[in-house]
Amino acid sequence: HMQESSDVVFSPDGRTLASLGQNESLKLWHLATLRQVVSLNEPRAGLWGRFSPDGGKLAFESNTNMVTILLAPSN
Repeated sequence: HMQESSDVVFSPDGRTLASLGQNESLKLWHLATLRQVVSLNEPRAGLWGRFSPDGGKLAFESNTNMVTILLAPSN
């Protein structure tokens, strides 16, 4: 992110990091290679994110109190 992140969260297996930017973006990072694997301009991203226990989904809340659930890519 070029600006501040509002939240970062690790996947349950520790291989992926999700970061939510205050500039309304969502990024997923593969930690072993330090490569960005997903970058979304997501107007609803912003406050917090959580992976499901199996790591297959990522939920995030917006500053409008709306929760969105995405399928998380497998590494």
